[in-house]
Amino acid sequence: MMIPIILDMDLGIDDAVALSIALSNPSIDIKLLTSVAGNVSVDKTTNNLLKLTTFFYQTQIPVAKGAAAPLKKDFSDAAYIHGESGMPGYDFPQVTKEAIKLDAVTAMAEELEASIVPMTIVATGSYTNIAMLIQKYSSLLHKIEKICFDEWLFVRRECVFSCRI
Repeated sequence: MMIPIILDMDLGIDDAVALSIALSNPSIDIKLLTSVAGNVSVDKTTNNLLKLTTFFYQTQIPVAKGAAAPLKKDFSDAAYIHGESGMPGYDFPQVTKEAIKLDAVTAMAEELEASIVPMTIVATGSYTNIAMLIQKYSSLLHKIEKICFDEWLFVRRECVFSCRI
């Protein structure tokens, strides 16, 4: 049985690798891709998701634009480290696909509500969309099998959550 997942990403080079692995894994069924501000702005991370779904011929997977800033502080990008686009070094073809009209949190809630089995959420970016989903749609928590966070949690959990939400 395939594992239904929602991938929530601040898509840069590291998340591009994670996405390519998930797309090539036959046991994973990506139901929704959501963007969030992180290394660069949410407009850029959304565009990066659209670029990669086009590049990997996976345009059937919906992409929803998420939070533009953390809940408890101002957004500050790291383009000086990650490059202006967050994914420098390759000239992707022009993207014609657009993000869906629903925001990421609403799209996640609708996907969870429609699912007949509990879903896994994989968050590799900042956790703002996840926090907003839990705050706004706590009645859907039973529809979440688990939430998998990225490698930063192994550094210092309490620091990561206060810095990334």
